[in-house]
Amino acid sequence: MRRALIALAWVACAACGSTSTFHVVTGTPGRPTRVDPRVYLEGASLPSDYTEVAIVQAIGRGTHADLEHVVEGVRAEAATLGCDAVIATHADSGQTQSSAVGVAVRWTAGPPPASAPARAAGAAVPWSPQGSTVVAPWATPQP
Repeated sequence: MRRALIALAWVACAACGSTSTFHVVTGTPGRPTRVDPRVYLEGASLPSDYTEVAIVQAIGRGTHADLEHVVEGVRAEAATLGCDAVIATHADSGQTQSSAVGVAVRWTAGPPPASAPARAAGAAVPWSPQGSTVVAPWATPQP
C-alpha cells in the first residue's frame, strides 16, 4: 500500500510545473507596471536610447518547461521593475527544464517602432494566450 501511495504521489508531481523568476539589479528600478514589456530575442535590431535596469531570468520546470512560460516569466519580472522591454533575450529549452535570460530596460526616447508585422486587434500570437508579441528576426510572420 505504501509503495502505491508513493507511486501515486510521484505521478501527481510529474504532471506539475513551476516557473521561477530572478533578477539582478544593474540600474535604477521603477514602479511596477501593469503594461506587458515587449520581449526582443537575441539579434533583434534596437535603438541605443534605453537605460538598463536589470538582468532577468526565468526557469520553467515540468509542464512549464516551454518557451511560453519562460518568456512570460522574464516579462513579468521586468514589469515588477517598471521596465518597458526585455532585450537580448536568450532562451534554452530542454525536456524537463527551460530557461530565458535577458536585459530589462526602460526606453529613454519612447519605444522603438514595431519591427514585427502588425497584427489585427485581438489576434493571438501562436504561443501566447495573452496575444503578446515576441520580436524574433528569424521567425516567419504569422497571418
